[in-house]
Amino acid sequence: MEPRTRLILTTFAVTLAVGVGSGWAIGRKTIARPAPLPEPARPTPTAPVAPQKPPLPPETVQLLTDLGSADTATWREAIVRLAFTRPFPESELGLLSRSRLQPRVLEVLDAALGQCLPLDDVKNDALRELLAPTLAAARARLKDDLLVRSGDFDTQRPAPETGVAIAVALQALRSSDEQQVVRGLRAIERAKPACAKERVRALLGNGAMVADVDRATARVSEVADEALRALPAGTTPLAGLEAVLRDTPVFETVREVVPEAVRAESVDAWFELARPVWRAFWALADGGTPSEEAWRVRTHELLGFRETRRLHPRGRSLLHVIGRPSVACQVSTRELVEAFAKLPFDYEGDAPRDEVRLVCVSLGGAPVLDRWFTFEPGDELTIEVL
Repeated sequence: MEPRTRLILTTFAVTLAVGVGSGWAIGRKTIARPAPLPEPARPTPTAPVAPQKPPLPPETVQLLTDLGSADTATWREAIVRLAFTRPFPESELGLLSRSRLQPRVLEVLDAALGQCLPLDDVKNDALRELLAPTLAAARARLKDDLLVRSGDFDTQRPAPETGVAIAVALQALRSSDEQQVVRGLRAIERAKPACAKERVRALLGNGAMVADVDRATARVSEVADEALRALPAGTTPLAGLEAVLRDTPVFETVREVVPEAVRAESVDAWFELARPVWRAFWALADGGTPSEEAWRVRTHELLGFRETRRLHPRGRSLLHVIGRPSVACQVSTRELVEAFAKLPFDYEGDAPRDEVRLVCVSLGGAPVLDRWFTFEPGDELTIEVL
């Protein structure tokens, strides 16, 4: 083969080989598989959302603030009203229990438990720690509080005076130990909390149990019936307030000075009416409680008069009425009117009975005073109408 021909054939073969190789490469690119689609992103698991605690009402927030007040009437009012607040602000009180307010927080807790707040509802660790000593004492007392004599139940100690003791007694009604149930019933019967009647009924669905205590057998249902008969009905919103205020004469004084307060529809509404009396009481306290005489004088002033008594040298019972000239008063007994005049005036005759009624009005007819006064033989009584 000629050299020229061989060169042409070689060139053609090389060209063909290069062309085929390039086409194959291009073809591979052209017919290559499409890239796999990306997998859809898996949703990230979300953490469960903790239930949000509803915000406290503004009134409760204010009471928690008032609990730290330097004014005695203010922080004592906060204690009473917080005891009746539901839902009970235990988390916030738990924080306050770590501060200088711990004694006040304990008073709130005790008063609330006395209003049948269940012990199981107090879950805050700080409050449980605060209650621990008094809880232990109340449980020990309940255990040892009963003597059994010939099948009759007699008490060794006076009725429980604390809310913690009432709460422990109510908790005992859920015991599987019949003796504990009987002791709890007896403790509640003696304490007579105004809130307990429905709680006792609810906790004693198994009233057919039989308790065997030191060979004396008593049907729990019979003891429960006795306790229920002894407990107050607790039908008014203020049924428990008097028990909370048992260490002061304020509740009774308010009943006399502000009669409409007994119709208050809530503890908060009662305080709206009773606050002047409440503040007057604690203003006299000076860190404690006022003397009986000091509070008697202040109560009379709240009722609109001042009273002075002394023995008349001749042993006569005399009445002197003084005050503003714009006031007129009538003196009467249960049988008849003895005198009527503008102030000041003296009723110089002997009081025919040991009681007289003094009714005073302004010259415009507005009532000023209406009150019965008691005389002892030889009393000379001066009433200043305010």
